[in-house]
Amino acid sequence: MSRPSGNTIAVGIDFGTTYSGVAFSCSTRIERIEVISTWDSQHINADLEKTPTSLAYDDDGNLLWGHAIPFDLKQLRLPEETRKSTNLKESRGLLQKLNLTTIEAITIYPRELSLHADDRISKSLGYSLVHESRFNVIITLPAIWPTYAQDRMMEDAREAGILDSRAGGETQLTFISEPEAATLATLTEMALDNRCDLENGDTFVVADCGDGTADLISYEMVNTNPMRLRECVRVEGNLCGAIFVDEKFTELLKHKLDVRRWNKMPDHVHHRLVTNEWEGSMKKQFDGKQRQWRIQIPYECLHDEIELGEALPKVMITSDDVEATLKKVTGQILKMVDNQIRGIVKKKGCGPKYLILAGGFGRSRYLHNALKNHVGRTECILTTVHRWIAISRGAVLHAARYSGNYRLSADVQARISRASYGVLCDARWDGEIHDYRDKVWNKILQCWVAENHPEWFQRINTVVESAAVVKYEYQRHYSLDGVAPRVIKGEIYMSKASTPPKRSKDPSVHKLCTIKWDVKVDIASLPTWTNPIGKVYHRLDFTIQMTTSGGYLDFVIYHRGKRQGSQHVVVEFK
Repeated sequence: MSRPSGNTIAVGIDFGTTYSGVAFSCSTRIERIEVISTWDSQHINADLEKTPTSLAYDDDGNLLWGHAIPFDLKQLRLPEETRKSTNLKESRGLLQKLNLTTIEAITIYPRELSLHADDRISKSLGYSLVHESRFNVIITLPAIWPTYAQDRMMEDAREAGILDSRAGGETQLTFISEPEAATLATLTEMALDNRCDLENGDTFVVADCGDGTADLISYEMVNTNPMRLRECVRVEGNLCGAIFVDEKFTELLKHKLDVRRWNKMPDHVHHRLVTNEWEGSMKKQFDGKQRQWRIQIPYECLHDEIELGEALPKVMITSDDVEATLKKVTGQILKMVDNQIRGIVKKKGCGPKYLILAGGFGRSRYLHNALKNHVGRTECILTTVHRWIAISRGAVLHAARYSGNYRLSADVQARISRASYGVLCDARWDGEIHDYRDKVWNKILQCWVAENHPEWFQRINTVVESAAVVKYEYQRHYSLDGVAPRVIKGEIYMSKASTPPKRSKDPSVHKLCTIKWDVKVDIASLPTWTNPIGKVYHRLDFTIQMTTSGGYLDFVIYHRGKRQGSQHVVVEFK
């Protein structure tokens, strides 16, 4: 039996497109965040704050992941969001070879990452404390992912064992958008530094430039002490990840070395070249200034061209080569920043004070300089030494906020609704409001109704306070001699139309999710209700409550004032 110890361990998991990371903290010292930097590895200098988001199997069928994969093994890269990437085609072929489905592969990696994290957290805090503590896990998701992605990740986490029971109590799992997590981490650092250059009304653009995606959200400062922000402008952008930069550099290397020589090299030599020469050097170090890099041509592609003992020839990579590799994706990010700034100017009458750069590609000096030169009066600042791990650190801070155990020195107070959310109901007919095509006779209520009329309880582009709770009351009627269903369903609908439509048949109206409640209620104990012609029904009243947490939606059901346990309520996103 669970016996809560009073300790909560907050764990932030950043599942990145190319790299993943984990940060954690104990509730009694939340701002002392630790980041896992010790991994099983086949490589030198792998004590980094992240590990590759990849899987492989060796010749003996042993599972390897992250840094533990040797260069000479084909790697399965997991996320599918970079759909135009050649890596995706290779991954699909490798899935077939390994006899794995995509779902199985996506479940395996979180499980291995979670087990490793559990071991490292136990070594850091002590096994007894970890065993007796409750876990509050936050998983980060790109801001542009659809809402149903959290359902997919919830199922993956469950299959991976992240939600397994612990002696300290039930594990909580929720989500936060990556740019909001980066914002929490960055602004918390700024708050702790007691900066005097921040004023109420200041606006910020947070650019989370990851290796697979680029997400931007703007915030307005509403209080400086403690820091409280509200989402100001949300302009959704297209995927434009640095993973395409890596592929472009690979094509450059292939051309420089000569395709014939390139094809002679084993895959692990390709991988080693790109990792050492590009990832570890040029990609981060290039700042736009003229310089050259000399890369030694590997012996594996020259063994029939040179004599033993002869010096290996080199190829030259110029600044123009590197700039051509980085320019396209950098240009896409600049356009996204322009969209955000235009939105802020339209709303506030002036541009943002700061552009905060975070994420893996955010470490690029070239990107930083390009943004600095592009944004004019707006100052472009980095998230200091923590910018590569800002997302997992911010997730830990959100975990503390979500659990209610800690008041943050910087927090997001309100967000802009990404869509209109509501339900479909049979509303009593009103000829001035409803469409005649929806008019039907309701036998239970004994009146004319507008069938499946949308009732929007949250509208698009409205400001939603973090503490705001949206409730919708449901009723179900059952005949006295009828059989009560074992599962009650409630459906939530959404629309991204600029004006929420009045009919459910509008093409912008889509089902967001179905909330299934495994009813543990004696139907005979329910109150009765008599309709206008004297027929008596049992009436079941319940409430569906929606809250916004970290930019994502949570749903719970209440009956007779009591929250129904998560084991009896399932939310299935469409």
